[in-house]
Amino acid sequence: MKGAVFVKVVRDQMARRPCMLCVALLLTCALILALTLTCSRANSVVALARPPGRFLSPSVPVVDLFLGQQDQVEKLMEASDVNVLFYYAPWCAHSIAAREHIQQVALHLAKQVQFVAVNCWWYQGKCRKQHAFYQYPVLHVYYRRFGPIHYKGPLLAEYVETFIRRVFTPLTYLPSHSALHNFLSHHEQGVVGFFDFNSSPQPPGYLTFLLSALHVLRKDPQGVVRFGVVTNRKVAASMWVTADQSVYLHRRFNSSLVFPCSERNFTPENICNWVFENKESVITWIQPIGEKSHALEAELRKGPALLVFLPQSPFSTSQGLSEVVDVALRYHSCLSDSVSFSLWSPSGSVLSEPRCCKSMHISTNANTDSKVCEVCVRSERDLEMIPDRFLHRTLPSVLPICSNTQRSYSTHNRYTACCRTLTHRLHPLQEEGGITGLNCLTNKTLRFYALDSRLAWTLAQRLGAAGNHTTHSHTPNFTTIVNLRDDTHYVMEDTGIEALERFIVNFSAPYSPLHRHLVGVAEAPPTQSLIQEVTTQSFKAIVMDTERDVVLFYYTGWCGFCTVLNHVLLRLAQLFQGNSAFIVARVNVGLNDLPWEFMVDRIPTFLFFPRHRKHMSVKFPENTRITLPNLVRFILNHSSSSPQGEAGPKALLKAEFRTLQGEVLSLQRARERLSEQLAALWRENRRLAMHTQELMSHNAELQEQSMRLETLYQEKSQQLTEAVKRLQELADASEDLLNENSLLKVLLAMLREKGSGGRAGGQSWDEDRWNKTHGPDVVREDGKQDVS
Repeated sequence: MKGAVFVKVVRDQMARRPCMLCVALLLTCALILALTLTCSRANSVVALARPPGRFLSPSVPVVDLFLGQQDQVEKLMEASDVNVLFYYAPWCAHSIAAREHIQQVALHLAKQVQFVAVNCWWYQGKCRKQHAFYQYPVLHVYYRRFGPIHYKGPLLAEYVETFIRRVFTPLTYLPSHSALHNFLSHHEQGVVGFFDFNSSPQPPGYLTFLLSALHVLRKDPQGVVRFGVVTNRKVAASMWVTADQSVYLHRRFNSSLVFPCSERNFTPENICNWVFENKESVITWIQPIGEKSHALEAELRKGPALLVFLPQSPFSTSQGLSEVVDVALRYHSCLSDSVSFSLWSPSGSVLSEPRCCKSMHISTNANTDSKVCEVCVRSERDLEMIPDRFLHRTLPSVLPICSNTQRSYSTHNRYTACCRTLTHRLHPLQEEGGITGLNCLTNKTLRFYALDSRLAWTLAQRLGAAGNHTTHSHTPNFTTIVNLRDDTHYVMEDTGIEALERFIVNFSAPYSPLHRHLVGVAEAPPTQSLIQEVTTQSFKAIVMDTERDVVLFYYTGWCGFCTVLNHVLLRLAQLFQGNSAFIVARVNVGLNDLPWEFMVDRIPTFLFFPRHRKHMSVKFPENTRITLPNLVRFILNHSSSSPQGEAGPKALLKAEFRTLQGEVLSLQRARERLSEQLAALWRENRRLAMHTQELMSHNAELQEQSMRLETLYQEKSQQLTEAVKRLQELADASEDLLNENSLLKVLLAMLREKGSGGRAGGQSWDEDRWNKTHGPDVVREDGKQDVS
């Protein structure tokens, strides 16, 4: 009420004074604008990140730019020829794990290399603004302003140190024949450059050759290709290189090459591309960085691969690896001569022996002889440069019998096909007396790969290796052949070079005697479950039991529909519970390999193996719904009675099927009754929902009416309070009047007493009038009656 009166007064004032209305409106708008700006301002509720601290130890010779000062990196790189930049993130687990290895390498190479660590995660640093790395840590190496050379290998101290040493010494000096021979005999690819330093302090092209080595190292951080330098003209002549500024690419299986300066420009990029276009490798090192590395998968897709897991150290050459390399050389060679003789002749010349690039094993039948055709490769230039004494000594058994020149090949090279007859009673490799020329004698090409068992032992265990490695020095060896195309692999049980040769020979035979290695989980102890769990080891004992009918369920852990069918399988097992002639089993094909004849092409799948007829296993139809009645009908149709005339599984299945049909009928009736009850409940629920909605609306109306009554009650209470207040004021005024009347009565009484005498003598007309009006008790001050 008071608010309404105040608004009415203000409105009347505004009507009389329009200028006051404008001022009030302006002030109101200004107040609203100020409140809007104040309330819309977002308060900072996230605390600012604390400045990072030093990531590496202060005692290590590493410049730690923990604030991401990328601008200082350029200044620091000017002070050293070789710089290593370690970009890290303080929170990254890989950066934390690599920190100790980087510090260890920095202590070893502090005199030759400058190490700089940059925090590239600090948001205020320039490194974060200039680089956008997708993972941490990142290791870059610079050699005299050349770079960056990105290291992609394992972040272990010995691997990182080996890589850095190859960067600041990209070229190997070869002063003698023996040094050249050792360099070219190594399993890594060798590139040799000849530069005559006697003619000038720095021959032309030497710097280009040096940069080409760095380019190759950037393209191949694992260092598969090595670069060497020859300064002696006599040593270079052993490679048939006489011209200065020549680059020689040594190859073992094909003719070695010299960089064609007349066809390509002598630039680091062209030399690098030329090397990778023509290089060949005997054994390839694979360094899987993580469990999901794609490096191994890309190599396995090229064909069958021999994987050798050895505990290797980049600082030393293992004897075990040298033996494997020797086997690989003899495997790819088509000659029966020793590998060392084919690489280094008695005259001191590095020669390229004739190699086979393709062969085909021709087998007819078991009662006739078989033939092996080999395609030999020899360029005309190499034949002309081979000395006559060496040519007649080594090639008379090869060149005279070669015939059938292949016209489809290039005319610049001489290709001949050499065919010979081999007896079927003896394997060609055994007849030759070793694995020499194995690649040429069969149509299988086997690639050799080496892996550090300390880094990839988890992969070895998945492929069938036994044992765990606790220390680096006690890591066992493991050898396997993986054929990704056939999805098979074979494990070598024995150890030694002879076992390795026999393992390769058996794999390359036309009818390999090797048995496929089946990966399976360890066999669990028997349980009291109704469903028998089958593994790789227990498959034949359980499923191939000729005295029992077996229903086998194929499933995997990642198959969601297989989980849905578990209740069907369990119900089937309960149906045949107590029947010793029938087994319900399942196998997890994601963890257990089975022989090819027992594998399936899709999951989930049910296979029925009847007793006495295991070779006549039947697959549950794919276009049929997998239900319990359908499974029982499927088993009933493909089972037979026992040969002894006893009640076989067919009669038992018929009786159980009738019982099952009765149970199914009862279940259907129960389902119908349940459906009717559910329909009645649904209708009742619907009615209750509508009644609840009506009650809610009525309740809302009652609440609204209650609010109105509450408001009316407050108004009446306020009015009653004001009435009581006014009555109190009237009572107070009446009491004051009574007090005054009493006082007047007292005064009149006093006046009567005083004026009683005068009244007796005679009163005037005025006094009589006073008495009539006010009574005889009111007397004036002079003793007379007050007429006024």
